[in-house]
Amino acid sequence: MSAIHIHSVNLLSDDDGWIILSKTVFGKESIEESVKDTGKKIVEKCHGLPIAIKTIAGILRTKDVTAKEWEKVLDNEVWYFKDIPNRILPALYLSYQDLPSHLKQCFTYCSLFPKDWVLLRRFVAQFWISEGFVSGRGHSSLEEIAEDYFRELVKRCLFKIDPYYYDEYGCTMHDLVREMAISLANGECYCGNLEGLVNTSTKPRRISLVDDAIKMIPKAINVHGILRTIICQIPQLENIPEDLFYKLKRLRALCLSDTQIKALPNSIGNLTFLRYLDISRTRIKELPESVALLVNLQFMLIQECEHLHNLHNGIVMLHKLRSLDLEEDKERIEQVFEELCPPSCIEKLEINGFFGQESPSWLTYLPNLRRLDLIRCKSFQHLPSLGQLPQLNYLGIKGATSIVNAGPEFFGGSTKGGFPKLEKMHIRNMPNWESWQLTEWLANEETPLLPCFKELTLDGCPKLESIPGCLFQHATSLEELYIYQANCLSTLTDFSASIKKAQIWDCPRLEAISNLHKLADLNLKKCPKLKKMDNLSSLKHLSLLDEKMEDLPDWLQGITTQLQRLELRISPELLRRCVHRDGPEWTKIIKHISHVEGFAHGSFEEFSYIKSSNYFHSNLTDA
Repeated sequence: MSAIHIHSVNLLSDDDGWIILSKTVFGKESIEESVKDTGKKIVEKCHGLPIAIKTIAGILRTKDVTAKEWEKVLDNEVWYFKDIPNRILPALYLSYQDLPSHLKQCFTYCSLFPKDWVLLRRFVAQFWISEGFVSGRGHSSLEEIAEDYFRELVKRCLFKIDPYYYDEYGCTMHDLVREMAISLANGECYCGNLEGLVNTSTKPRRISLVDDAIKMIPKAINVHGILRTIICQIPQLENIPEDLFYKLKRLRALCLSDTQIKALPNSIGNLTFLRYLDISRTRIKELPESVALLVNLQFMLIQECEHLHNLHNGIVMLHKLRSLDLEEDKERIEQVFEELCPPSCIEKLEINGFFGQESPSWLTYLPNLRRLDLIRCKSFQHLPSLGQLPQLNYLGIKGATSIVNAGPEFFGGSTKGGFPKLEKMHIRNMPNWESWQLTEWLANEETPLLPCFKELTLDGCPKLESIPGCLFQHATSLEELYIYQANCLSTLTDFSASIKKAQIWDCPRLEAISNLHKLADLNLKKCPKLKKMDNLSSLKHLSLLDEKMEDLPDWLQGITTQLQRLELRISPELLRRCVHRDGPEWTKIIKHISHVEGFAHGSFEEFSYIKSSNYFHSNLTDA
């Protein structure tokens, strides 16, 4: 008999349950009364369990907002099943049953990860690709498709966003959701210690060993010869039997990171189906020659391997390699990188901890490269000339702490045009970056720049004084702008006429945002000096987050009639003033906006107001 885990939870009333469900599904829109009635009946079936309500909301997010579609969920036979496996909650089981088949296997695969483990979107996507769960479509890369799978599981509330990360990059699984994944994996996935694995009656295809005691992988782990994934979370692991890999010919993914191993056995060359290999933060000194035989390897992670002194030339024979995450010894870094020269077919590349002052010469000659991440390249004096990479659609630069200025060389210098396929650029942790000097060069530029550019993120650039509006006026497809911790930025004006969504956080000197005529969704956090907001004719949704804000800003009065939704996350004191019907916050601002939601920082106090129906709900005692 399997163990039954007891979870103590606070149950919600049906009214509170409906509020959570409607907020999760709609966020802002009002709905028809017939849909609302059906929704409340669905909430009743969840018996006050918050996780059940949220996962059902995740299903409803994917349906048309009609009574007919919602009634299909209400009347689903799963609610009446008496033989749901291992007492899985009907609402959770229904959320699984509603998944497309490709998402079902991706979801149950995540039962491999331990309780409370943070699932990082990029790495989970690589595991899924390695297992063959992801099929290509159109012009999207397998990584893009797999990351879309991940986002879909977030949307369906089966993954819970970890607040430490943004853009849904890191997630966890609720205990009950994870237990459901374990149950539905039907013994194909095992996560636990060695003793439990040896004693299990099932024949797992995928194992995650979590064991602080063992120092050698025993041969018994592959008694059935069917393993496809091995994840070793064994901090004391020192040895791998030489003949182990002779018996693992079906293996697709092998993670040995954060162990004490000093060498890979030469028999690793027998893993001809291996697609994922992670030896980061190990004591490995060199790679064996047989690594050249891993002809199907797609993802190779070699980060923070302080003892590694020899990268075997066989790496350049791995023609299916899609991603190489590499960090090397400081003294040999430039030589190693010049010799490395990845195959021209590589589509994804991460360089982490590169200590050279100049980027390797081959970096600008990778004709199929689609994604490039440059992380902690602290000695770079200039940004590499990346603008002529013909297929690059994602560029991430993080921790290039020596960069002070960026100029035309970033786009290819005198060469006309730049970044013909780039869609997203994320620049983070650049503490000394002061300026982009592009105005004079752009005045003579005739070929379109950034014609496909859709999203820009600047995070942790405290000395950057301005963003070259002249540059992004060329980027007529730019729709999303994210700026965090730009301490010296004072204005965002005439930036790009195409921007529709912006998130501006922690910009203490920002004074003006104007002339963004298509901006519809704006999220502001801790911009205390912002005084000017004008010529934002399309702005519909606004979020203000600042627990130190003493008063609602005066400029709000100028846009109240055009706003469809205002979200406030402010101090409890200011929140109470907002709901006081005789106060200026209510009479001049709140009452004139279509939909307002307010939340108090550090407490559970909140209110919701819908103008059209004069709906008002609050848990404030004096509201």
